[in-house]
Amino acid sequence: MLRTSARFIRPAGARAYAIPVNNVCREWRCNVDNEETAEKLDKVLGSMQSKIPSKNVQRLVCKAEWDYKVISTVSMQEFGEWKANSFEPEASFMDKLKATPGVTNVKAQAYVVDQIKK
Repeated sequence: MLRTSARFIRPAGARAYAIPVNNVCREWRCNVDNEETAEKLDKVLGSMQSKIPSKNVQRLVCKAEWDYKVISTVSMQEFGEWKANSFEPEASFMDKLKATPGVTNVKAQAYVVDQIKK
């Protein structure tokens, strides 16, 4: 019994990652009060999209809850570089969201994403 269990003991300070980190998303999200406000944010996003260092930028709008999200996916290496640059243009994009009437709950978050099935 001890011999079987011993192979699962990790050296002190070692961390085992059960979830591989290959791609990371940076999400900018808020709530909008209606479709017209979402359209205004689309224009803001369009003017800044070339500054986002990701080839995969998605915009999601939930018309039931009026969630508005911009999700940029990058590799782990690209994420580190983007983080070192304060996720530029995040600050100015978030400021524009906050300044738009009808926008609330402005937040940013990072998370791991991987495609499970093609």
